Amino acid sequence: MKLKPLLLTSIISSVLVVAPTTVMASESNLKVAVIKNTAMSSEIAKGEYQEIIASLSSTSSDSEYNDFEKNTALCVAYLKTSNTVESEAACSSAIESAKTLEASSKKTNYLKSISYSNRAVARYLKNDVVGAMSDLAVANSIDSNKISKINLEVMNSKLDQSGYDESVSLAD
Repeated sequence: MKLKPLLLTSIISSVLVVAPTTVMASESNLKVAVIKNTAMSSEIAKGEYQEIIASLSSTSSDSEYNDFEKNTALCVAYLKTSNTVESEAACSSAIESAKTLEASSKKTNYLKSISYSNRAVARYLKNDVVGAMSDLAVANSIDSNKISKINLEVMNSKLDQSGYDESVSLAD
């Protein structure tokens, strides 16, 4: 599905950043993002995750929501309900949807990067450290934005503290 430039501009207007709910409070520094003023972003801000999952899981691809918005909202909603398996699947679908966004520009690269960063959080919370670090490396290579940088720093710090030898550094 190709987004029209005007729609893409409105999607990019702002990002709603939320910290994932996790069993361990130390992961609260990780950030996931949905795009403000799009499918279900206000419900996510209100914490209506089960309602979002029920609503978006039952909509088809030709619904009023485009695939990228839908998959991104599901990714975050599943994460916020600690369902990392479904979250990773929805985040992977958001990445695939992001690949269809029209043209390569700073804005589309930002959306693609956010998608990889969101999946990195889901993978990290599933204890797939290698997958998480790989996604963050891709996210930062596409667009080194504040959210993906923060997630990379947080995960590297946690890995350093645990003695795990898979940290990734950003090339400046």
